[in-house]
Parts: sequence; structure tokens; C-alpha cells
Amino acid sequence: MTIWFNLSASDPLWMPQLLPPQSEQTSATARVDPINPTKGHFADEIFSRFFFEDEETGETFVEYIEPLISLLRHPLAKCIPRHFPWSFRLNHFLMVHRSYLVPISAAGRAFENKKSYYFDAGSGSWAKMLGGPSLAPFTALYQKQGVNFDHIEVWDPSEYRMDFHRSVPTEFKERVIFHREWIANEPYGNDTFVPHWISESTEPGDFVVFKMKNFRSKPTEGVVRYLLSEEGREDANRITEFYWDHDLKVNLMGGALGFDVNASQSLNTSYHLFLWLRQAGIRAHGNV
Repeated sequence: MTIWFNLSASDPLWMPQLLPPQSEQTSATARVDPINPTKGHFADEIFSRFFFEDEETGETFVEYIEPLISLLRHPLAKCIPRHFPWSFRLNHFLMVHRSYLVPISAAGRAFENKKSYYFDAGSGSWAKMLGGPSLAPFTALYQKQGVNFDHIEVWDPSEYRMDFHRSVPTEFKERVIFHREWIANEPYGNDTFVPHWISESTEPGDFVVFKMKNFRSKPTEGVVRYLLSEEGREDANRITEFYWDHDLKVNLMGGALGFDVNASQSLNTSYHLFLWLRQAGIRAHGNV
């Protein structure tokens, strides 16, 4: 069995907690090449693939994405044997480690002269959140992929507006809008339904990343099922990449996820939802 991961997708806020000191040349948090697996026997054995056809030229091309395996997180998460050095720390660390993710590169499709958007529902502050933040590592990850987001919009009911804005780096302050509120799980009601919001805020062909967290008190599976429905197809077509923090209550995960877990959904259900999203053409990732 071959296992691949790329430190370009690592979260620099978590890496120092695991790795010993390294030289500047080999630092896991140093700038490295983008994650752009190239077509070939090695990549075809490891990654899942999207096949596209250029309607004008008839030419086909491939986009790679991490396979749907294990706990839909790092493939070694919770798999380190107890006798292995640092096994406890490694198992818990890998639950929140992002090096398995294979995001799209801006060079992969015709995104030139298009705007780029990042919508994050359930982010915590910019660089702090139980289980690991998303805004800091995701903006850094996509910058390595050639995407410097023009607009970032955030929903989180647990963060105060002033505290959140103080956490945002200066270079992003003018591009970030924060909402201290829950998001809706269905396309009606008073709370914001993010797929509708995305369609109203973007144009067809824009580069759109949507990351969503699942809360025990506020499940978000309804959003996923809406994107898979005939009714939600137009909204789903606006999303380039989708990350869903689904937080299942699975015995293998133990207590690694803390308080916010979804006890109603099985791992098998998650596999099917992610598979169906990908079959619908959405680059869907199991996020942490």
C-alpha cells in the first residue's frame, strides 16, 4: 500500500506540536511547491480523479483529489499502533492534520480574470479553534495553489465581531466580512442559507471555496443533501471546492473530536454523501 501526503497542505499552527526542531531548509512550515499531482501511473494508483472534456476542442484533462478512505481524514488517523513511539500524540494529531488534502490549483482550469471567493461557515477566529482553525491554514494553502482570495465571508455564532476582526491579519482585513450567526440547514427560515448566498454573491465561473462545519446542536447535513438535489443543482454548480467538517460519532475516533459530534450519521452515510457530491462534479473534501 502506498500512502502519499504533502507538507504543502500542512497546518503550520499544528506542525510544531509534533515535529522536532528542523533546519530552515527542511522546515515543514517552509514554503514548498503547490500540490499539483501530475498524470501518471503513480498518481493514478493513489488519487481519485475527475475527467473533463473541453467542449470547444474535444480535449480531455484530469484533476486529482484525495481518495475517500479510512475516517475521511488523514489515512493514518487513529491507526498508529500503541507500541509506536508517540502513538497517542500521533493518533490525535493526525485527526486534525490536513496533509492528505489535494486542493485544486488555479492553473488547473481557466480561472484567469475571474474572482476568487472563500465562504467559511463555522470558522472560530482566524487562527484559533478547538480542533484546529480553518481560515489561516486554508488561505495559506490556496496562496500556494496560486489563489489569493478576493473576498472572504465568515459565519460563526461563537465569536464576537471585535474579537474576530482583531484576529485577522492586516493583509486580509479589507477582504473579510464576518457574521456572528448560525447558518440555516435548509433553504428557508430566517438564518442565512449559504448556497443561496453564494449564488447571489458570485458569477458563473468564479473560483469558489465553501467550507462548512457540522455542529451537534445545529447539524448541516441538510445543506449537503440540498446541493445533491435537483433544486440545488444551480447553486451547487457555483462551488469549485467544498469542505465539510462532519464530525461523526464513530468508535474509532474515540474522544478525539471533543464535544461537537454528530451521533445520527454513520461513516457509511458520509462515504456516500461525499461520493455523490463528487459524482455531481463537486470537489468535495472531508475536512477537520
